[in-house]
Amino acid sequence: MRLYKRSNKATRVACILAASLAVFAHVCVPAQAYLDEPEIDNESQQMHWKCGFIDKQGKPAIEAKYDGAKRFSEGLAPVCIEGKWGFIDTNGALKIPMQFDDANSFSNGLAAVQVKGKWGFIDATGKTVIAPKFLSAKKFSESLAFVEVEQNRWSCINKTGKVQFALDANVSSVDDFKGGLAVVHRSSTAEYRDPKGEKLFSEFERHSQPFSEKLACVSVSPNGWNYSYGYIDEKGKTVVEPKYARAGSFSEGLACVCVHEGEQEMLPKYPMGKWGYISKDGKVVIAPSFDDAGNFHDGMAVILVGDNGLCGYINAKGESVIPAKYVRGFDFSDGLALVREGTTWKFIDRAGAIEITPDAALCGSFHEGRALIANPVDKEVLKRSYAESYKFPMPIHHQYDEND
Repeated sequence: MRLYKRSNKATRVACILAASLAVFAHVCVPAQAYLDEPEIDNESQQMHWKCGFIDKQGKPAIEAKYDGAKRFSEGLAPVCIEGKWGFIDTNGALKIPMQFDDANSFSNGLAAVQVKGKWGFIDATGKTVIAPKFLSAKKFSESLAFVEVEQNRWSCINKTGKVQFALDANVSSVDDFKGGLAVVHRSSTAEYRDPKGEKLFSEFERHSQPFSEKLACVSVSPNGWNYSYGYIDEKGKTVVEPKYARAGSFSEGLACVCVHEGEQEMLPKYPMGKWGYISKDGKVVIAPSFDDAGNFHDGMAVILVGDNGLCGYINAKGESVIPAKYVRGFDFSDGLALVREGTTWKFIDRAGAIEITPDAALCGSFHEGRALIANPVDKEVLKRSYAESYKFPMPIHHQYDEND
């Protein structure tokens, strides 16, 4: 789970818990609630969890004794006991003592940690590399990270903490560097910056996305409210004309796109048009026929179909490999996909065979051979949940949701 603007974090966590557990009886589940796989961070701990990890045989690999936990990355995972965070390895050995007020997963050899309300970075030995002094911090990507030095004022730093460039105060959010460029989002526009902070290309509409596989999905809005999406290359040249109602980044050579359906005075967040897939030259590879669609991972993509919004999986030819029967579906990771059938979490393989049915109220996908599992301390909280909440169609997460 990424670090978002601090003002959105509480809402984001509540939505994820509502979507995943349906335990908040009086929370209305918004359309954008279906985000990344769950993790138990400081906000989520209000429900009092016990977290552990299982291996790919479904056996307990790390005892469920932590109050909070996040995914494994670079051999370590952040875990929390009694309000303090440290890091464990895939065998459960404590490698970095519980000493931080918050901690995020490692990326590019460094992890963001919080001490006394300020964020800094440590290395894999626990040594402080960049002193905690920022209001918030995003992960390192391509050896650069964005940090919030003052309220809504971001700077880009390198792995020694040196400021590469600073942004003005009119920035609403920033994305990690991908393909040598980062997207800076303002209230109504988005711009692409290089590692020196130079602004490239012309400005696009604020929902534009980072580069992926040398192309970026950009949004234009000629009249200020109807959005159309297309793609540019690394020189800013349009390679796919902006004509789609919504679109995702390229992954494994394909991008999911949503076609416009009829004239609308104001385009809703999730249009009624169907989703399909295009190649990098803009040709339709998989005809629009889905109610929502995700990126390809391990040759498979999760799709949403029907009035009940059930999830299934297709291959790169558009063939249905795993029927749409799950109320939740996440990307394949480590060869398995996390799905939910009714109120039960399951891990399935690429043929749809059930490999693991964990005894857990909440699960995360596999990363480095380990998957997070969690159960509330108060078992009655699940009995008080509303079964109707599982029937909400939960649209698949797209990058533009993060910039609203």
